[in-house]
Amino acid sequence: MPAERRQRWLHHLGVAGGLALLCGWFWIGRSSGIMDWMIRLPLLLAIMVWMIPALLLWKHYNRWLERRLQITGRYLEDEVYLPPTRKD
Repeated sequence: MPAERRQRWLHHLGVAGGLALLCGWFWIGRSSGIMDWMIRLPLLLAIMVWMIPALLLWKHYNRWLERRLQITGRYLEDEVYLPPTRKD
């Protein structure tokens, strides 16, 4: 298998694993009763509050995976938060 195709395959597997962990995080919240405890909030807000740590972990995991597999690209948030680069 060519190296580029192998990198892409490993990236897809890594993203699928990360998505499975996100689903597991949500399932833990539902089965442990945390979502019932947070039901004083509207349901959508409770889900959003519960998923914030998981989504932050997802962001760092995805960046780590891309750095590890040497996948390059641009992030939209970099254009917002980083100073603009000058093209002379």
